Amino acid sequence: MVTSERRTIFNEPDELINKKVKKALESGLNPIFCIGETLEERESGTTKDVVEKQIRGGLKDVTEAELANIIVAYEPVWAIGTGKTSHARAGSGSPRFYTFSYYRTLQRGSSR
Repeated sequence: MVTSERRTIFNEPDELINKKVKKALESGLNPIFCIGETLEERESGTTKDVVEKQIRGGLKDVTEAELANIIVAYEPVWAIGTGKTSHARAGSGSPRFYTFSYYRTLQRGSSR
């Protein structure tokens, strides 16, 4: 439903993605919410900031109960169709790490 490619290729803003996620939940669907950075963002070391922004915008006003019905997938744009793979290091790069670490922080209104 929400792919990292669409964010980049079609320039879909987080606000639109948030509407799609909420509509899917209202319709009784379990949306797949992909997060991930471009190669440029990865190489500049901004992956966590990029993904945090995607979560903050894409899951705005989503409750913890609703979050349980969302599948979060880490899908870095740089790995799509390139044959390169992402290796999780000490928890980073993992959808669970991003979702649960940031979601609770974001719910409190803090960016860190």
